[in-house]
Amino acid sequence: MRFIDLLATAAASAALAAAAPAVDTPSPVETGLRLVKTSEADPGSWVTEEGKDQLVADGIGFFDITDIEDEEVLTILSTPPSELRSLHRRQITYPTELSHQDRANCLIPRISTDGPQLWLKNMTEFWNRHYRSVNGTLAAAWMFELVGEIAGSNPLIEVTQFPHSAFDQPSVIARITGASDELVIVSAHFDSTGGSATARGPGADDNGSGVVVIMEALRIFADARYKPENTLEFHFFAGEEGGMLGSKDVFADYKAKNKTVLAMMNQDMAGYSPSGKISIFTDYADPGLTAYCRLIAEEYTGETTQDVCGYACSDHGSAYANGFPAAYVCDEPVKTATRWIHSPWDVYETIQWDAIHRHSVFTLLAYGALVVVYNLFFHPLRRFPGPKLWAASPLPAARNVLRGTSHYKILELHKRYGDIVRVGPNELAFAHADAWKDVCGHLQRGQDENGKDPKYGNEDMDRSLISASRERHGPMRRLLSHGFSARAMAEQQPLINTYIDLFLQRLRENGEGGSKPIDLTKWFEWATFDIIGDLSFGESFGCLQTSASHPWVDSFFESMKIIPAVQSISDLPLFSILKPLYFLLFIPKEAATQRRTSQLFAEESLKKRLSLTTERPDFVQAMLERGKEYRLTPAELRDNSVLLTTAGSETTATTLTAAVYFLGTHPEVLEKLKAEVRSSFKSEDEIDVTSVQNLSYMLAVLKEVMRVHPAVAISLPRSTPPGGAEIAGEHIPGNTTLGIWQYAIYHDPTKFLHPDSFIPERWLDDKRFENDAKHLHQPFSYGPRNCLGMNLAYAEMRLILARMIWNFDFELAPTSRQWAVDQKVFFFWEKPPLWVNIKKRSV
Repeated sequence: MRFIDLLATAAASAALAAAAPAVDTPSPVETGLRLVKTSEADPGSWVTEEGKDQLVADGIGFFDITDIEDEEVLTILSTPPSELRSLHRRQITYPTELSHQDRANCLIPRISTDGPQLWLKNMTEFWNRHYRSVNGTLAAAWMFELVGEIAGSNPLIEVTQFPHSAFDQPSVIARITGASDELVIVSAHFDSTGGSATARGPGADDNGSGVVVIMEALRIFADARYKPENTLEFHFFAGEEGGMLGSKDVFADYKAKNKTVLAMMNQDMAGYSPSGKISIFTDYADPGLTAYCRLIAEEYTGETTQDVCGYACSDHGSAYANGFPAAYVCDEPVKTATRWIHSPWDVYETIQWDAIHRHSVFTLLAYGALVVVYNLFFHPLRRFPGPKLWAASPLPAARNVLRGTSHYKILELHKRYGDIVRVGPNELAFAHADAWKDVCGHLQRGQDENGKDPKYGNEDMDRSLISASRERHGPMRRLLSHGFSARAMAEQQPLINTYIDLFLQRLRENGEGGSKPIDLTKWFEWATFDIIGDLSFGESFGCLQTSASHPWVDSFFESMKIIPAVQSISDLPLFSILKPLYFLLFIPKEAATQRRTSQLFAEESLKKRLSLTTERPDFVQAMLERGKEYRLTPAELRDNSVLLTTAGSETTATTLTAAVYFLGTHPEVLEKLKAEVRSSFKSEDEIDVTSVQNLSYMLAVLKEVMRVHPAVAISLPRSTPPGGAEIAGEHIPGNTTLGIWQYAIYHDPTKFLHPDSFIPERWLDDKRFENDAKHLHQPFSYGPRNCLGMNLAYAEMRLILARMIWNFDFELAPTSRQWAVDQKVFFFWEKPPLWVNIKKRSV
């Protein structure tokens, strides 16, 4: 029925009703009529379903407003777009320039037309997909099944049907739940028409093409098991050709539930493009989002065209009418669009696959960049201060980590922004007075732990003490603690002294009476690795014996470089998709190889130690003796032995090396320490693990070294439990990464007086430093997960340093007087050689 005829019929009916006596008459809806609106000025007219088909055939856009009761939506549909901005409930700012194009371009090769070709061929084999036809209902069931198959590789994706009360064809929604409920929606309608519910309507370009475009994006995200920051939804709408019926219901439901939509990007017709350009439609769409879509399209697909679509052109109008920001992209402007639209000739063979690929590129990359919008404006951490670039993307933090400068940069950010700084999209750095207590402290009954951040571990992270779950950590720590008891340390002292004796002997041999500088960086590492290697694996690495590094020690330093690299890049956009590329770009191949070599060596060494029948005063013996209360698996034995070796060697070596450097650059401190050591003992034999505890100035020296040059300068991140946590007087949302950067806290002038100066007296009774935040100095961490080997480390450092000072005088070589300046940190410090002239002490 023609539209003008319907108006005449409606007028005649009204006149008859006025003249006739009042009788009960059925409502228009009961008689099968629908109320449609063809423009802002049109108050709406009742038409039959066939009348709606005729409007489609005549190219007249319309909204079916029969079931809309929301006065705000009806007002928007009756208001010109130029007057609509004040009606929208939330204004969103979108990026006006792009970044990270290099990583985005790496996504493009993942796009394929193989799947889209198969899916579209199957879609067009339905006689039609009309929303009122049996074929249309069957097509919806097929869509639901296919979308479920595409999403099936990712357990995070939920695929549901959205039913509609006015017709049988349901919409289909695939949802990837992110860290936030705020939504980014990509959409396409899957229904089609050839002129009526019974006519042939293959709907290849309108809109099978748009459907397969967003299906391909879904496939890529599903295969990568990608977990987004905000929630991503793929909407396959029913009933678009009937007046936006499906999208109207969905967005009315979202508005009623007060959902937040950051962006809705609609694809309607993407497979026929003589111009070879994406077309951006500007009416009934959010101007900011539209400009952003143009920015993405032109950056990654080339020049675009622009057009206006007219009233009720496609499903973006439903989102817009409900107050959500929407945009619409198409394959061509209206005048050059496919002539086969809404006809039996809109078939598979008319599709241009370069156009499908172009729209797939746009869809995939437009979503990836919208993560920045969420991070800046809607992320629950947006209230915390920090640089905007760091809030928008993890790249600035990753860049500093990979350069080894993160400890300096975090200090700079704390000085500028205060005690709590947002240093990543989902990460906070703390320098607050309560930071250690709230982040790492002991828990009250029923309180959830701020556990180790899962992205800083791996699939086997529960096997070692450093990252074991709360349930496993307690019994595992109790078992391992027997190797660090006072009794164990007394039994271990003869073994430790054997290596200190050899260390001192090598210094005498290589120092040549002070005439030749020796590299103490190297010698301290060799000594500490030999000691801890023997305690962990039952034999030393032989470094002191051979005066050479062991391959395992070398592989350890190389492999440890992987940790901060993986940590930093794991937060980069689409990491799970681009993981192989990121590893190729950021992880040295040699480092990965060395890490595997390190693991194999640890396994072989532990096998040899377990084969011994004699008892030894080492960590393995302590673990085996107490195995009845908690028995470690072979993998746990190996991983904990490696942990004890690495944690107990490099950090001790770093502190000892830094101690000699700071003593060498502060001769007055060195003289005080010499006086204390040489006056406290009558002979070297008196220097043992018990007597060195009386060296109060030495303890102050070591504490100051560990403040100015902490062995672990960077953060060992925690993560808040799902329900969040109260930290430093603030409620921190769940699953937020928490960091305490020791170097940054210890050099903060609001925490320590003269923070960059080496002054051991601050740890004694010097009144100048009585206001220092000494409780924040936690070089061995804090709480139930602090360093298990703290007492052994202190004993070892005191023994080695005391015996060095007892035996030798030393001074820095001129080339090492700036040793600590601008030193880089990866997981550990990248220490240059410390050249020192050593000679026998003067009497």
